[in-house]
Amino acid sequence: MKNWKLLGLFVVFTAILSPQAAVAQQEDDATTYKLDEVVVTATRKEEKIKDLPGSVSVVTRAEIEQSDAKEVPELLQSIPGVTFQDNYGNGTQFSFGLRGVNPGRCNKVLVMVNGVPMNSGHTGTVFWRDLPAPDQIEKIEVVKGPVSALYGGFGIGGAVNIITRRGPLRNQAAVKTEFGSDQEKRVSAEIGGSLAQKFSYQVGYAYQEGDGWRDRAAFDAHKISGKLGYAISDRADIELDMGHVSNNHEVPGDITREQFEEDPTQAQSQIGLSDLERVFTNLVYRQDVGEDDNLRLSWYYHQYDLDYMFASYRTGNYFYDVTTTGG
Repeated sequence: MKNWKLLGLFVVFTAILSPQAAVAQQEDDATTYKLDEVVVTATRKEEKIKDLPGSVSVVTRAEIEQSDAKEVPELLQSIPGVTFQDNYGNGTQFSFGLRGVNPGRCNKVLVMVNGVPMNSGHTGTVFWRDLPAPDQIEKIEVVKGPVSALYGGFGIGGAVNIITRRGPLRNQAAVKTEFGSDQEKRVSAEIGGSLAQKFSYQVGYAYQEGDGWRDRAAFDAHKISGKLGYAISDRADIELDMGHVSNNHEVPGDITREQFEEDPTQAQSQIGLSDLERVFTNLVYRQDVGEDDNLRLSWYYHQYDLDYMFASYRTGNYFYDVTTTGG
């Protein structure tokens, strides 16, 4: 009889303790592990940040989602060693430098989207409003220090590689409207998804206008973009990225130190008007090779049409059409 009682008590205690043990086991199983961040910009192949000899910073997708940034420069300003200057007071044109390198017109830092150079082939200027919106970016890799041996021109001070997100797995559409200070308005619409688990697509339109934080600095911009992707296999895919951008803005005149101390937003004169159109096509093929390497082939075509017209008291207007093709 005592044995039966002991057996009964054992069964009861087992029933009580088993759920607790199961919960403890689930908690152990639920432990998450954060993998080392992998970048490709520093050496042109996937490497862990801790194994790289140079200085590399990464803006992750989680950090992008937590920020309220509307443009790429806002995402980069938190990185140590980054220098930005708003040239016209309306966010249309920035000078950008790394580690003290002269930021003049961004012609000493290479800026890329998925490895494709975005610097103008004429002056090295980067038109920041042409770059993908934060919603379209997966991560940004920033390499500080010379990279010209790997990438060629404009890489004296370093490189910024903006890696975009691929088309969504499910069909979806979104429309956004935003209003801000200085009469700024933003409207965007986007649709994307996948077909037959092989094709992905993304089409979007964005419009933005405002007065700028300085007088005589009004601007407006239109952007139409499209992306098509095809998964050739589990280890290879091809992506086509196309778009058209139109950007018009006023250029406010200089002010003296006394005027700046009085009111930094004022502009007693206007230097001129800038009218930019850009058409771009990027084609990228990716394939995994072996366990640790990958093959990447790209071709791109960019055409810039810029009309820079000075005010009546200046002469020497700029009209140039620049076509850049590479791979």
